[in-house]
Amino acid sequence: IITKVAKITPTTVADGTRTVTSITLSTLERVDSMRLRHNDTVRVMYNIVPYLIDSKHDGDYPFNIPDKCPICGCKLDTSHLETVRCTNSECTGRKIGNITRYCISMRMLGISEATISKLYNAGKVTCISDLYKLTKEDIIDVEGYKDKSAENIINIIWNSATNVPVSRWLGAFPATDISSKKWDILLNQLIGNDEMKKSNIIRDYIENHTAEEFISFLFGHSYIGIGDSTVFCMQKCILDNFDEMREIIKNITFKSTTSVSNNSINTYVTFTGCRDNELSEWLLSKCVGTVDFGSKTKFLIVPNESYQNKKTQIANKKGIPIIPIDKVKYTFELNDKMEGVQIVQF
Repeated sequence: IITKVAKITPTTVADGTRTVTSITLSTLERVDSMRLRHNDTVRVMYNIVPYLIDSKHDGDYPFNIPDKCPICGCKLDTSHLETVRCTNSECTGRKIGNITRYCISMRMLGISEATISKLYNAGKVTCISDLYKLTKEDIIDVEGYKDKSAENIINIIWNSATNVPVSRWLGAFPATDISSKKWDILLNQLIGNDEMKKSNIIRDYIENHTAEEFISFLFGHSYIGIGDSTVFCMQKCILDNFDEMREIIKNITFKSTTSVSNNSINTYVTFTGCRDNELSEWLLSKCVGTVDFGSKTKFLIVPNESYQNKKTQIANKKGIPIIPIDKVKYTFELNDKMEGVQIVQF
């Protein structure tokens, strides 16, 4: 997607510490509707980021909507000014944008478009699957990166490849206006919300079937909340990216624990003085949620039997059971097996 930027005379904002020279504009539609002209006098607001408020329209000549990509010179698709795109699939900007979008969608926090651009221009990453072939030595070869920063990039890539919801992964591939939420809606209606079942079925189709067979499986019927245009974009996403999907899926470990909706949670616990993410996931499988200490708290989890703080004092006064962290699984499994058993404080 083409990024719109207004270049202005360097302007120092009211706090005297920040100078604004560029303002990102949301869409070309906004540029058009504001009737911006070159050399207009404009009003600028600075909150968290600079924002263009309006224009006096006193400039030299109107700003014309561009019709060529500023990177490759090919035609732009200006049919929707909200999302103007380059039509050239081989455009360097598009390729870098696709890889960057994948990194963002897969939550590779710390890998920016600037990083991808450097790696792409150095020939180290030319497609999404190349991310998983990167070595520390490859990155160190690129100017500006040393041992530690290269190691960080590798760790970020591989950390993001574990415990991945299958809908997030599918939504990370290049597709026009298709997010992971759309894939989640489709897969939940087709397969259900069992994460392990969803990931096993998707992995099987990608590894052992053709793109056409995968599409036939997914789109054999209609879905609530997914229109025909969205279906078309999803099918095109599979056809365009199937080879990449097959290459990349070998490196992905999908999430196997099924998330429990808030409607399914029947009680809540609070951790104090300790924390265990794996135990929190296990409790969710038992329809037990985790909350900050308050009116919803039914059980207080502490590091050991002798632990005391202000929360344990309040829990004692209110009769909220206090459970040492090493006895949590035993306690809730016992309650599951023996209907009517009251969980008592240790």
